[in-house]
Amino acid sequence: MFESGFDSLSLSGMEENSDKMFESGFDSLSLSGMEENSDKMFESGFDSLSLSGMEENSDKMFESGFDSLSLSGMEENSDKMFESGFDSLSLSGMEENSDKMFESGFDSLSLSGMEENSDKMFESGFDSLSLSGMEENSDKMFESGFDSLSLSGMEENSDKMFESGFDSLSLSGMEENSDKMFESGFDSLSLSGMEENSDKMFESGFDSLSLSGMEENSDKMFESGFDSLSLSGMEENSDKMFESGFDSLSLSGMEENSDKMFESGFDSLILSGMEENSDKMFESGFDSLSLSGMEENSDKMFESGFDSLSLSGMEENSDKMFESGFDSLSLSGMEENSLTS
Repeated sequence: MFESGFDSLSLSGMEENSDKMFESGFDSLSLSGMEENSDKMFESGFDSLSLSGMEENSDKMFESGFDSLSLSGMEENSDKMFESGFDSLSLSGMEENSDKMFESGFDSLSLSGMEENSDKMFESGFDSLSLSGMEENSDKMFESGFDSLSLSGMEENSDKMFESGFDSLSLSGMEENSDKMFESGFDSLSLSGMEENSDKMFESGFDSLSLSGMEENSDKMFESGFDSLSLSGMEENSDKMFESGFDSLSLSGMEENSDKMFESGFDSLILSGMEENSDKMFESGFDSLSLSGMEENSDKMFESGFDSLSLSGMEENSDKMFESGFDSLSLSGMEENSLTS
């Protein structure tokens, strides 16, 4: 995945061939019948990405990003995603222009008719981000984050996203206060009335993250990950996300235990009742990943990827995700077979 990516990726009957995901990305990525060709994902990104019939062409994702990204008929052109971001990003007819995503972020991001202007996303973030008519102004996203982020009428003020995170993030009337996102994360993040408190996102992660009434406590996100992450009532405990990953991740009642996410990945990841066991996510990946009753076994995710990945009853076998990608990835009953890169 990281060095060689996926040999074959099939989502809902689509066919994908790639030689390198991290270095060269996907040769072909097809989602819901779309056709995509890419030579490099990390270094050059996608050559062609098509989601729901849209057409996208890109030469570099990490260094240059997407040449063209189309989601649901929208048209996007970009020269650099990591260094320069998107030249044009259009989602559901919106128009966006940006010169730098990683260094300068989006020049213009429009989602559902909203208008956004930004000069720097990674260094300075968004100048203006508007989602569904909301108004947002920010000078720095990576270094200083958002000055103002408004989603669906909410009001958010932040001085630093990467270094200090959000001062205030409000999604759907919720209230969030943070001093540091990258270094200290969110002080308070509230999504749909939930309450979240964190001191460090990148270094220490979230102290408390609550989505839809769930309760999450973490001390370190990047270094130690989440102490507790709860989505939709699930319970998750982790000591390290980047270095050690999640101790327990629960999504929709599932139970997950992991000791290392970045170095060792998840010990157990359960999504919608599935059973997953892994010893290493970054170095060795998942021992077992089960999504919606599927069964997956892997020895290495980052170095060797998944031994078996099953999403919605599909069967996948891989020896290397990071070095060689997936041997077989099946999503929604589709069947994929690939050799090791």
